[in-house]
Amino acid sequence: MALGTGQISMGDINVELNYANNRANTSLASLHTSDGATYNHTINTANASADRPDGSVPHSMSEFHSYDHDAGVSWSISGNTGLHCQGDAGATDMATNFATAVLSGGSGGVDIDNFSTSGGPFGSLRVHFTTDGSTPSTSNSGTSSISQFNTAMANFNSGTIKIRPGWTHEPSNKDGSGSFTFTLESGGGDTSAITGNINFGF
Repeated sequence: MALGTGQISMGDINVELNYANNRANTSLASLHTSDGATYNHTINTANASADRPDGSVPHSMSEFHSYDHDAGVSWSISGNTGLHCQGDAGATDMATNFATAVLSGGSGGVDIDNFSTSGGPFGSLRVHFTTDGSTPSTSNSGTSSISQFNTAMANFNSGTIKIRPGWTHEPSNKDGSGSFTFTLESGGGDTSAITGNINFGF
């Protein structure tokens, strides 16, 4: 259960960290640490950075406001299936629709994870994405690769991501059909699969 935003005590923090409220030798330094080997707890980074202690001197009880020692990564996602891509051989096509994923308690940024294809389609996954609430572009140019997405999202740990997948088909002298699937991952937690069919050159 998260600590509130009002007045809190050393005992309240001890209880949140699963100690007795009257634990002997309690100090702010020991409560703020993430050194589990010494103090038998690690600060849970599934909390937003504003809701957990930063471990830096000077220490303050107020840094524990809204801290939840049991917090975990949480995703909700919609529109993540039926994101089909099709076109002429050698073309790029973005799906008509896009997925909306809402993250809380993430850490380490957001990555495209568990990417795979079936049916042996030629080419590579492309994406347009936004984190400001706007709709991702339908343009077939200027799309990001998996590595470009992961780099751009390295510091994103909470909020809404809208992502429109696409496919760049290669080479232009071969047909290609199949399907793709991937997830979004942060702090060890993944979304449900984002999926679509691929059909180029037919």
